[in-house]
Amino acid sequence: MAKTKNLRGIPGNLALSYLSTLGYYENGYMADWLIRTFDKLNITQIKIDILNETIFPKEAQIKPLLSDIKKLKLILENELNKNEFEKGFIKNAEFHFEKIGEKTIKCNSFLEDINGKLYYPKKPIIEESYE
Repeated sequence: MAKTKNLRGIPGNLALSYLSTLGYYENGYMADWLIRTFDKLNITQIKIDILNETIFPKEAQIKPLLSDIKKLKLILENELNKNEFEKGFIKNAEFHFEKIGEKTIKCNSFLEDINGKLYYPKKPIIEESYE
């Protein structure tokens, strides 16, 4: 039988996967692209909606930041399947990035299931830009 407690680690794992050094796109890692986008748009927050493959604000919806979202959806689907949940059990999956230093970002990630229950890491993911 499927146990929801098994889903607790998924949001943090998704964020770590997105920000890992395997997530390189052309001239930088995702943390680099996030910092560049924060600076270029003069903003301090970016939200990524994984299931709908969208980024807010809309001006931040650039190819480098979108490049690994399909991979994240597959990881989520595989984790749900492995834990005996239907693909549609999670109705919302988001990253909330915030620029907290010149080259530092914080990511609050969460999943929301069809019953409204939220799953999130014990603490936010903090990442430094490599540039």
